[in-house]
Amino acid sequence: MRKTPWVAALAAGVLLLAPVACGDDWPQLQHDAARSGFSPENVGLPPAGDAQIVWRWHPDRVTSVAGRVQPVVRNGLLCVGFLDGRMFGLDAATGQTRWVFQAGGAIHHTAAIDAQHVYFGSQDGRVYALRVGDGSLAWVVNTGRAVHNAPCLAENRVFIGNSRGRFLAINAADGTVAWTYEAGRPIEISAAYANGRVYCGDEGLYAFALNAADGSLLWRVRLRGQSMFGYWPVVMPSTNTVFYRTQAAFGFHDMLNDGDDLLGGGNPVEQDGTPAQHAAERQAIRNYLTANPDRQTFWALNTADGSQRYVAPVLMTAGGNTTPVPPIYDPATGRAWLIGRSRYARWDSISFVRAYGCEPMRFDPLTGDTTLLSTHATRGSGVHMIGDETSLLTADNYGLLVSGRGTLGYIRHSPETAQHIVSSVPTAIDDYAHPDSPLAYGTPQFPYFSINAGGGAGGGVIAGAAVADNALFWFARYGLLVRVERD
Repeated sequence: MRKTPWVAALAAGVLLLAPVACGDDWPQLQHDAARSGFSPENVGLPPAGDAQIVWRWHPDRVTSVAGRVQPVVRNGLLCVGFLDGRMFGLDAATGQTRWVFQAGGAIHHTAAIDAQHVYFGSQDGRVYALRVGDGSLAWVVNTGRAVHNAPCLAENRVFIGNSRGRFLAINAADGTVAWTYEAGRPIEISAAYANGRVYCGDEGLYAFALNAADGSLLWRVRLRGQSMFGYWPVVMPSTNTVFYRTQAAFGFHDMLNDGDDLLGGGNPVEQDGTPAQHAAERQAIRNYLTANPDRQTFWALNTADGSQRYVAPVLMTAGGNTTPVPPIYDPATGRAWLIGRSRYARWDSISFVRAYGCEPMRFDPLTGDTTLLSTHATRGSGVHMIGDETSLLTADNYGLLVSGRGTLGYIRHSPETAQHIVSSVPTAIDDYAHPDSPLAYGTPQFPYFSINAGGGAGGGVIAGAAVADNALFWFARYGLLVRVERD
């Protein structure tokens, strides 16, 4: 890996040019149409001190990106849309702006890129396709109502819904509408695709599957809760399962405290549970959620008919007062992970927020069983997670990337050890209310980013790190985008 000094620059600034490294792309939300969240790259950032910010970029220090927006990268072009309606095309290697396009409304979610076009939806109700070379408009489709979700790009079509409840399949080449499906309720969740089927949902809490060829309804089932807003289904074809998350119909802190009695009254233990203790804990959670289905927020559905495959032992956590985050998986091996709760789980056992906390866990997609990563002896405190903040997982072949609250961390797959990458304080892993980062945003060039967040997520953008071009691309705060490499 080259040792390139970092370059801080605004859109109009001078940037140090660097060669483009070969590597895999991250061309749409969570890497692919199935929303696996996994890249086959092996970036493998070493422990703190060996990672560097190659460049930092923000267009104007004023506008920002919406939560859950990821940068997308293909063939060296990085694209991201902002809440002021601008879509930027950047050089992924240098951060230099190649082109800018002004849409007619705010951009609320992640774009998608293929060889010809960049696709995205807007608050103005339109779906845009821009030419990758110069950002000029190739075509536009007016859906008739605001679009808040990310396009799903598959079979040379763009699949996307709007807040009226209309779901569209748009031919990527020319913008003609192949078919539409009327859900009857707003669609605020991004679609996923696998094996000729498109999976989505609406705010009537209906999950549905459509034939990607003609839009015919294959199944439609109602889940429990009050919203699906913001996230996406995750399709795992090898297990014939599609996973959904829903926001519970109960209060946020009620749900966070829900199940305490199943976890030792909320009191952690400074030891690893035995296999029998873990099995008993999982079964107690399953029994509780089975008896109280309105408390379920994790849904494993059969891709064939939408029937529920099992009740997973997953209590609501890491929600940030919204829909909990989806799982991720490795398509090549079937390994899967999610964020869960256990009495025996603490990456940081001294957290002052909810003693039981939460952490990434291994997840068996066939049964729903969860197991803790590593042991108390090797967990350390490199990735700080607390139950009332949102964190989002992505991954590559090296390890899990835990993104949240201005902090980015790595948890190696083998051996399972935590490694801090970037946060707002040089010696801290937590970004609860701290200003002044020498890495991500506390520099003289970006004084706006040095302000105190005021607690919680603050100005953080919970988006998940994208892995592409042998690097990590991540929103540190307020839409400040950074490229992180191994030193």
